[in-house]
Amino acid sequence: MVHILNGDALHDRFPEGLEGRTLVARECLVDGDVMGNTLKEVSQSREEFLLDVYGVPMGDYRENSLAEFKKIQTIPSGEEVVLWFEDDLFCQVNLWFVIWLLDEARKDHPLFLVRPLAGSRYAFANLDEAGLIQSFEAKMAITPAHRSAFASMWKAYQYEDRIAMHRLATGPLADYDFLLPVIDAEVARYRDESGISPMEHAVKEIIVQDPDGDFPAHFATFSHNHPIYGLGDLQFKRVWDEVKERP
Repeated sequence: MVHILNGDALHDRFPEGLEGRTLVARECLVDGDVMGNTLKEVSQSREEFLLDVYGVPMGDYRENSLAEFKKIQTIPSGEEVVLWFEDDLFCQVNLWFVIWLLDEARKDHPLFLVRPLAGSRYAFANLDEAGLIQSFEAKMAITPAHRSAFASMWKAYQYEDRIAMHRLATGPLADYDFLLPVIDAEVARYRDESGISPMEHAVKEIIVQDPDGDFPAHFATFSHNHPIYGLGDLQFKRVWDEVKERP
């Protein structure tokens, strides 16, 4: 059994009693260039973006992120794969990518999805060890047809095809009721004719309502009020800086 985790925070507190090895999806695919038709091409897009925007050395990305994705592609057929991802946009985009990698590998894996328990859908961090084990015991089976549909969701995300994303969420992936709110959140990041997106409007409102607040305060408010996005502090800072610079 292989557990693919949504980050190092979960890896550091993963229940020792659960059998199997662990891999970590270290990415923030919700932010920046994600183009490419192969893992090599996507990783090149990510390396260039992360270096340019966040100063992440390409060697660090290859060692910490790409190496884990390559391991995912080599999981032997027949080995059970358990995906630990939350319901927010940040985690879901990473999930779609991981399932696409598995689908591209053309191997037969019993595939399962673990989500946090009700009330903690956006944070495994809110659960203790017993809660994590309960989440595992409630895991959802992902059928081969659903695996292919999730892989298609990744491709639709890459090309910003909102219509295709919605069709997938209401068609072959309709059993996954958390997807439509995620897609709504993704659509809310697109700018309209005013030149500002609904998400950016939400950030602006926070700044206006708390003009004396600093970045940590505004980030905490945004995370509390809009957990569906799941943005980390670095991703939110990019949006926050841009909104503050506008007249």
